[in-house]
Amino acid sequence: LPIPTPEAVAVLRAAGVDPAAAVALLAPGAGWAGKRWPPERFAALARGLEEAGLRVLALGSAGEAALLREALAGTRGGRALAGLPLPESLSLLAHARLVVGNDSGLGHLAAALGTPVLSLFSATNPLRYRPLGTQVRVMRGECPARPEGAREHCHARPAYPCPRACWDALSVEVVLKAALERAALEASRSGPGA
Repeated sequence: LPIPTPEAVAVLRAAGVDPAAAVALLAPGAGWAGKRWPPERFAALARGLEEAGLRVLALGSAGEAALLREALAGTRGGRALAGLPLPESLSLLAHARLVVGNDSGLGHLAAALGTPVLSLFSATNPLRYRPLGTQVRVMRGECPARPEGAREHCHARPAYPCPRACWDALSVEVVLKAALERAALEASRSGPGA
């Protein structure tokens, strides 16, 4: 694991998390509801990541506090971190073993920092909007009404009015498997005891 910065250490300790823990950060927010993988799926993912030994934190804006709590429902030690200042958020993103999030700014920041990212897409086109970085894996929901390359998406309506059913193919099991594979790869790169 990277050595946490003083900002990351302070936030982790304030949240009751050992700074040496392997952290998975969830970013369940996005600019509008159609871009959000359902929060109950994030919660099931969080429980699976906990069972695998990762400490799970959810990161987002102050206005997303309720969403963050919902994305951690049923976890034993999940912590919601809403409205952190940018330096602390960047420190946590850089320290995480893995970030799982929607098509949103936090995924782009994590990718730019070189953190492994699973970026979940449905409404928007990852060929245009994916986070850039060598540690990014895009996972996409399926929709038969998605015209590739078009700004109008599902069902030929503007503003990406993607119905929730467009996420159906991106199940918790599929995302959890990818997340655990990515976390295991990072652990092996970090060396013994990571």
